[in-house]
Amino acid sequence: MQGPYASAIATVTVAVAVGGLILLAVGLPPRGRSPPQEYRLSRAKWESSGIHSYELTVQDYCECDMRPIRVTVVNDRVARALFANVTAAKVPTEADLKYRLLTVDAIFDDIARSYSKAYFKVSAVYDGKYGYPVEYSRDPDAKVIDDDSVTKISDFSPGPRG
Repeated sequence: MQGPYASAIATVTVAVAVGGLILLAVGLPPRGRSPPQEYRLSRAKWESSGIHSYELTVQDYCECDMRPIRVTVVNDRVARALFANVTAAKVPTEADLKYRLLTVDAIFDDIARSYSKAYFKVSAVYDGKYGYPVEYSRDPDAKVIDDDSVTKISDFSPGPRG
């Protein structure tokens, strides 16, 4: 199928007439589901890596503050967070960080939460070596415009292990 409605038409799997009503069963993801196997395997790879200290850059793309933040994590806790790509090292305020996911574990937890809360769409791409999410997108409600967001991790550098 081609055209602007091809994907919408392709998701309709069954149409049944019942008492004058047409019921459509569409290919929407199940609600309140568990994360997929790729998530579980990637999280296990991350946990078995033994990395508890690292640096990374977190960039959110949404209807929010989208400045990238360079984060230093020591023993699974944020030790430092600075706005990246600015001329002077500017420390984000508590308000700047309130809704930001700044650690790999926090991002994994949010991915699992998005599945359990039955978000309309959740997807993630994981690093092949360590398993951490390199990109995570979510759309809580198909009917709401601009509620979707994407988080990207770049410049990951593991610190000393153990």
